[in-house]
Amino acid sequence: MELLRLLLLAVVAGLLASPVLAVEEPLTQAENDPRFEEVNGLLQDGDIAEALDLLDALTADYPGDSTIDYTRALAFYINGEPDLALASLDDAITRQEAAEATPDALSASYLLRARVNLQRGAVEDAFSDYAEAIRYEPDNVQPYLSRARLYETAQEYERALADYSRALELQPENTDILIQRANAALQADDPQSALVDMNRAVEILPEDPQLYIIRAKVHVILRDDRAAAQDYTTWLERITQSEETLEAVNAEAGATLEMDMELGSLYRIPFEATVGQLVYTMATSPTVDGLIVILDPEGEPLVADDDSGGDLNPFIHGYALPMTGTYTLLVGHARGGFTGTLELILTTVTGESARLTPVTVSAF
Repeated sequence: MELLRLLLLAVVAGLLASPVLAVEEPLTQAENDPRFEEVNGLLQDGDIAEALDLLDALTADYPGDSTIDYTRALAFYINGEPDLALASLDDAITRQEAAEATPDALSASYLLRARVNLQRGAVEDAFSDYAEAIRYEPDNVQPYLSRARLYETAQEYERALADYSRALELQPENTDILIQRANAALQADDPQSALVDMNRAVEILPEDPQLYIIRAKVHVILRDDRAAAQDYTTWLERITQSEETLEAVNAEAGATLEMDMELGSLYRIPFEATVGQLVYTMATSPTVDGLIVILDPEGEPLVADDDSGGDLNPFIHGYALPMTGTYTLLVGHARGGFTGTLELILTTVTGESARLTPVTVSAF
């Protein structure tokens, strides 16, 4: 419950800072009162009771003010009282429509009412409110994004994709929206479209490392090992703050290593292997979201894994090595936990040995 409250406060901070909440001067005087700014500060600090008391005082001085109604609804929403929030919003919208308020003010009220209705569990009412928010302000990206996420929750992926596409028409260079549309495409079983969006995101913001690790997961779904390994390698290179090359290990005999990890740690572990050998490697940790990549003897990424071993542990299981030489195992972290100790196991076996003595996840 406390986490939910903190998340709501984060939403509120964005709502209070948003220009769409501004109301034209002829509609309201309350927002020009210094106490109104104090209310906003109290809401951001989570002091709901004091904010409500101050709003009651403002109501006495500015009766029938829609901005006060809206802000009171926001306070009830934060406090987990959706029925009271809904009543205040109904008052705000009635007064705004009667006063012919600006479209952005009305759109903001319907957008908040959609969130309140979701808090009430009234999903269909929320959809209706998002439609009204869009009707009043069709060039505002936020209602499309909020409705798209709701469509995803309802598993109506085509509608979600349509809303994300409209949002991208409004903000074509927004990589966050491209990521969201790519995710919806994956849920709609369309990884090729997801890849198109992630390629575009990387083109727009090539310096952002998270785009590469997200695109790598799309490549994994498409079973493109080398492309995934390349993107995972780029992620590791972009986030590296400390790097260490360890002594070469005897992978045929089986090697077990422990590595201390922190933000941006990267280890390079050389090992000899011959063409056709199968490599098995796994990194386990209760706190680190490990990531492993195998580079071929020429330094090119071959294969990688993030969390196939369960519990965010990476596991490469029986990958056939394409040439004889010195390979390099990169060990770093993904986007989850990054502080703690990783225990790594690395083994190479011949194909015949692998068939005679199967290696399983539990063995690692």
